Amino acid sequence: MPEAPPSVDVQEIRRLVEAAVRRYLQQHGVEVTGGSCGLPAGAGKPVVALFTGATANADAALKQMASLAPRNVRITAVLSHSAEQLLGQERLRQAGCFDSFCAPSDLTAATEAVSACSLLVVPTLTSNTAAKVALGLLDSVPAQLIVQALAAGKPVIAAGDDADPRSGTWRYAGLAEQAPSLADLLKNHLNTLQRHGVRVVPLEELCDSCLAALNDPTGRNLRAATKPRAIITTDDVEKAAGRGHLRVGAEAIVTHAARELAIELDVELVE
Repeated sequence: MPEAPPSVDVQEIRRLVEAAVRRYLQQHGVEVTGGSCGLPAGAGKPVVALFTGATANADAALKQMASLAPRNVRITAVLSHSAEQLLGQERLRQAGCFDSFCAPSDLTAATEAVSACSLLVVPTLTSNTAAKVALGLLDSVPAQLIVQALAAGKPVIAAGDDADPRSGTWRYAGLAEQAPSLADLLKNHLNTLQRHGVRVVPLEELCDSCLAALNDPTGRNLRAATKPRAIITTDDVEKAAGRGHLRVGAEAIVTHAARELAIELDVELVE
């Protein structure tokens, strides 16, 4: 019996092709913008992608940005000091979806980019940055830029997976079991972040959430969406294991790790 053909990641193929075409055009003196090589320079809505030091989901975050790039946007990547060390500009350049870059030392350029942008997106939110913004501590570049965007009434969207104390590396480190009060504190920071106006979404929804914000110039839909949303984590799934189901609200954020654990424990997520 012949083997089944391998699954094809269409988004990944498109990203690789666009990156290759982009490099070719740039090498031959053709100025292009974003991930869509057919757009004239200067076209598209300006977006700032703020990268902090989270690395566990960096590849998935870059794929989300690659999906956003061809959608009539110009993306400026701003790196924190930690992101510069752990991710680096070269890794982001290889993604082929950013028009320009701001080093962490160039705060003036970063603040100007945020002032001019239509949207600030944080693809790799760390618990450290979440805590700083939640508590109003503006002693880091990411915290300053997020608050700057909020103060200007700009939409701010962040992927919360890396900052969730009960998912990803936090889960495997056993923080929720060994220090539950600390885990609750970190989770509360995410909830506070949403009350400040940051829309925290699962990483897999990042591109779609950005497009929704960019296509809603009045901000009416975004303001409705930025009301505090419950965050469903692996801890919630574990508590529901005995019942076999977990009721979640329509606006609840279910982390990727929580979905995986629900499948593993045969817990049905019911809206």
